[in-house]
Amino acid sequence: MKIQTPFTFKQIDDIKKITNNELLYFRKCIKLNEIIKDVDCTKKDVEYLIKRMDVIENKLDILLNKKQSKNIWKRFFYKK
Repeated sequence: MKIQTPFTFKQIDDIKKITNNELLYFRKCIKLNEIIKDVDCTKKDVEYLIKRMDVIENKLDILLNKKQSKNIWKRFFYKK
């Protein structure tokens, strides 16, 4: 069965790499916070992650056109 996508294989690989790296960081932060239970650390992590999300969005905007990038963000964050 063929799946149609507006992306090239290279674009899909790049998107996977970007999102996988960020997901790994999220997991590390969660584990770290579970161990130390530090409010300041949690706040710093959240601030850092917000900055990282901006970086990812910029990478996706460069990699894809704006419309495709926004669609990916919608799918990534607004799953029901």
